[in-house]
Amino acid sequence: MVAAPIKRRARLWIALSFGLLVLSVIAVGVRVAGYPEFVPRAIARGLDYFIEPGAAVWWITIGKAFQAFPTDLAGYVVVSVSNTAVWTTACAIFAAIGRVGIRAARRLQG
Repeated sequence: MVAAPIKRRARLWIALSFGLLVLSVIAVGVRVAGYPEFVPRAIARGLDYFIEPGAAVWWITIGKAFQAFPTDLAGYVVVSVSNTAVWTTACAIFAAIGRVGIRAARRLQG
């Protein structure tokens, strides 16, 4: 009965990655649109901070020196996908640390 939890875990990671991709696309869209008035400032600022890892990857890989944000579709795609990869990796590291902590706590109990 190991297959069911693996499938469930894989579905969870796929859903998490898809959600992060959608959020990345929204963040890029808000930034490209020039921070429309209907987006509250606090949310726009949070989206800006959220998208920065992807923008950093874009800048390091294909961006022009000292250019703050991409201006074409290819750049937007790179920012969105790389941002998704960075945040998914961060979540995986956090989950792994949590699993190790839980196992250590269980060993201490029993």
